[in-house]
Amino acid sequence: MGNIISVNIIRAVFIFFLQVLVLHAFSYGWIAWYFYFNIMLYPLIIILLPMRTPQLAVLFIGFGLGLLTDMFYDSPGVHASASVATAFLRPWVLGQLEPREGYQLNVGPTRQRFGFPWFSQYAAILLAFHLLVYFTVETFAVAYIPRILAKTAYTFIWSIITVFLFTSIWNTKD
Repeated sequence: MGNIISVNIIRAVFIFFLQVLVLHAFSYGWIAWYFYFNIMLYPLIIILLPMRTPQLAVLFIGFGLGLLTDMFYDSPGVHASASVATAFLRPWVLGQLEPREGYQLNVGPTRQRFGFPWFSQYAAILLAFHLLVYFTVETFAVAYIPRILAKTAYTFIWSIITVFLFTSIWNTKD
């Protein structure tokens, strides 16, 4: 039990500092409506929380994580709202993707434990939802729906590749 907590704390701190110190520096905006480069890895902290983490705790972790990210990105409340929405959706996604034999509650939803197909669906759904909420809250105008969808798609592609690379390198079952 103590090992799963320490692994998740160390992983969360590493992902957070990687996001705000390295990946934030590589973000590029629109160049004539056809190129947008942004990687968001920090939702992986919420995605990889252990199954037995209480929903209220997941919501508070999402809110705190979002507020800390907002401080570094100078975006008041945008990351916090997307993180809380992702934390709120997480149990529903886990319920929809639950294997026939159910989940072990003492484990994390990792690629090594549940396999690549299951993890790729789980991570893709939550990451796409997180990015859609993020860019919707950031822009918050109906006139910009094509731009919101384009930014979501571009960021999703780079972010999901980074999530798969990170989970390959950080190879723990929990």
